[in-house]
Amino acid sequence: MIALLLLVFGKNILAEEHPTLAIGAKAPAFSLKGVDGKTYSLSSFSKYKILVIIFTCNHCPTAQAYEERIIQLTKDYSTKGVAVVAVSPNDPKSVRLDELGYSDMSDTYAEMKLRAKQMKFNFPYLYMEINRQWQKLMDLLLLLMFLFLTKTGNFVSRDELMM
Repeated sequence: MIALLLLVFGKNILAEEHPTLAIGAKAPAFSLKGVDGKTYSLSSFSKYKILVIIFTCNHCPTAQAYEERIIQLTKDYSTKGVAVVAVSPNDPKSVRLDELGYSDMSDTYAEMKLRAKQMKFNFPYLYMEINRQWQKLMDLLLLLMFLFLTKTGNFVSRDELMM
């Protein structure tokens, strides 16, 4: 995992200082393509009290193990003013061949569409592509990271699953 992070972010990732999103700060704008063909932005979720952004991917067996829980989370909270959105921040070209031994799919946009259909995702599944600026601002280094934003787009909390 560290080797992948160093490859993606550069060899000085641990020493590099970069701005992170402080509690209460406004989330940076984004425009990401969903597997449904729509483009989503922060304003796409403005009618909800809380927006939960989950960073996940197709190829990771731990991420796959949580998919049904995320579907249930969406069912349980969608009527309570909470929107759930999943984002795949992975560059499909950075997934090693040996990592695919645990999965039936890689992290390409085409395979994200297949995974969402196969699992009947009831939440938008967004493709971040290779642009890491938004991810870097959020100080994300792990998949299965949950970010919580208010209706006005202010960052209130983050949590990560312990694996």
